[in-house]
Amino acid sequence: QQESRGRAAASSTLSFAQSSTTPLQKAVGDTISLDVMVDPGANMVSFVRFQISYDATKLKLSPTEPFTINTVAFPQKVEGPILGNGTLAMSVSVGSNPTSVIQTKTKVGTLNFTAVGATNSNTTAVSFGSLSSVLSTSGNDQSNENVLATTNPAKIISMSKKRLAVLTGGGDCPGLNPVIRAVTSRAIQDGYEILGIRN
Repeated sequence: QQESRGRAAASSTLSFAQSSTTPLQKAVGDTISLDVMVDPGANMVSFVRFQISYDATKLKLSPTEPFTINTVAFPQKVEGPILGNGTLAMSVSVGSNPTSVIQTKTKVGTLNFTAVGATNSNTTAVSFGSLSSVLSTSGNDQSNENVLATTNPAKIISMSKKRLAVLTGGGDCPGLNPVIRAVTSRAIQDGYEILGIRN
């Protein structure tokens, strides 16, 4: 008697730890770390392939480490990272141990961006491409069947850096240099670009 197996119930989701509805607000020059998450739903995830798309005029991946794998959950890198103009593709696996399958929402790894262009009041999206897929080892799932049901993007607002210049009038007075130093230090902490003006 031939065994009959139903199709996999696709219930896995690829998303980012950051909210897909509330944009991240960053300044040009800031680093942006986006955690890629897989939620298996009713599946038992053993393999994740993700294709990331982004606007290369607004965001730039780190040339040395564009993606940091969560090796605790996904110790085996199968493929990549494969970089294109505004794309990254990568595949990871839990390895050969069947007890290591992903059954709860888990971080796959982290995308490492730098903001290189301003979006100002608009948003730019980092999204999952159509080649993204998830494989499962649960009883009703076929070994090569994509169980990815949904994907959720991340949205980013990248602002031009504000600039600050401090001018003083009159002659030297006690305490002026510490005031200038304190204003400069706080402004740098708040993301301002400090300008020196030669009088």
